[in-house]
Amino acid sequence: MKFKHVWLSIILFILVSLLLPITVHADDNIVPKGTPSGDPFSVGKFVLVGGFTQQPVSLNTVSDKDYQLSFTAIKSLFDPWTDNVTASWYVSEDGQNWKKAQDDGNALSGNLKTRQHVDHVSTFYYQISVTIHGFWTSSVYWSKVAKVTISPQEVHATALSIAGESDTLPNANSENILATLTPANATDSIKWSVDNSQLATIDATSGKLTATSDLNQYGKVTVTATTSNGITASTVVYVGALQDKLVNEGSDASFIIKGFPKSAYVVGWYQIPPHGSDKPITNGPNASISASPDGMQNGMLTVKNTSASQTQTQYYAVIGFSGADQQTNTNKARLFVNPGGQLTLDAIPNFTFSKTDGTPLTVNNIVQGVTLGSVSNVSQGTSLTYDGNNQQLLSIYDPRVHSSGWSLTAAMATFTNTATQQPIGDKGGISLNLINDQNKSLATLKDDGQPVSVINATTPNTNVHSLLSGSTLTIGPPMRLTAGITLPPFLGH
Repeated sequence: MKFKHVWLSIILFILVSLLLPITVHADDNIVPKGTPSGDPFSVGKFVLVGGFTQQPVSLNTVSDKDYQLSFTAIKSLFDPWTDNVTASWYVSEDGQNWKKAQDDGNALSGNLKTRQHVDHVSTFYYQISVTIHGFWTSSVYWSKVAKVTISPQEVHATALSIAGESDTLPNANSENILATLTPANATDSIKWSVDNSQLATIDATSGKLTATSDLNQYGKVTVTATTSNGITASTVVYVGALQDKLVNEGSDASFIIKGFPKSAYVVGWYQIPPHGSDKPITNGPNASISASPDGMQNGMLTVKNTSASQTQTQYYAVIGFSGADQQTNTNKARLFVNPGGQLTLDAIPNFTFSKTDGTPLTVNNIVQGVTLGSVSNVSQGTSLTYDGNNQQLLSIYDPRVHSSGWSLTAAMATFTNTATQQPIGDKGGISLNLINDQNKSLATLKDDGQPVSVINATTPNTNVHSLLSGSTLTIGPPMRLTAGITLPPFLGH
């Protein structure tokens, strides 16, 4: 890739780099010798933001015992192209007034090894500057402040907590995991480890975590710190700027890019369907692209109204950097969609009918023709089951957000004589009018066994939970009946 070494671009990029967020893990009332520089950032072999890949790490120790602070710095593409480098250590006993402790000469890495004699718990603060000298200008990087607490004798830790500088680490980048001991001057040493060295490695002494450069490797890494007296603490860091998403069908899925510097922005988003090829994504009914919560331009992709067929679709972004020609890809994260579930007929009613005026029903009423109203028959049971309930409840559940709808049909069989089991009257002479709790007629069934459409739901995710207690049964004359009538079951399909 060809570079454009344009001074305006260089100046703009340096200005943006200086605006990167800074985290100083020293006391709040400390005034650093120099403002700590932002973390470095690389795209492959190209260093777009210079700085310290290894910061001097705060530590606790004992009087008259040697201790060592180390650093490693890296130059960016925009720093002077020279090997003239000066590294200088500074020390402060009060966090306000500083003096030079050591020069490391022409080096981008080095150590400060020293010891102190104390009669009481004492604190020393250290900071290193690296200056890259150029013909017209120089680049200066300042480390974070390292705090060294020295006790007259050993103090064992009673508690330990750790945290990363960020919870997300893009592939091929590094960060320091920081430990906090209780009491604050505990002198136990700390060893670091990770549970998945394929995703990231960690320096066992310093806690520097480095993510794999393989974009196919990403996910959760658990970092564990163990003190020399056996206390442990863990934290989670996600390797990869994008992580897999699991959503329920019909929900939106948002992919958010994390871990890049403020100078980064998204050039474009892409998807790879299962067994498909890369396709660009644009704003539309199926997806939206917007700024991420931390302000990254186009840093969030929202896949709308997901369907089960999108499971295993991969998503990634191409990242650009203000003031630089280089671009890089994020890792490819996958979408997993839980299917919406199955359509179920949860409750279907039994009916008991009587005269609406409250008078007893007689054979003569039936012979002459009569319309009967539905009554609740709780004495026969209250179970709301598929094969009949006595509260006249009809219940249908459809969690399928991408279905084309559903339909319910019902049929009423011919009435029979309970003694002879022979049909009663003319087929079709009896009708059941199904009326819901909004007093709307859903359908009229005749006793001819013919299916009739009761409900036709044309949109997905349509549920029904309705009492059909307003339903009526009409018996039309003439009916040739003898004693003993049974109503046929209500059939749902």
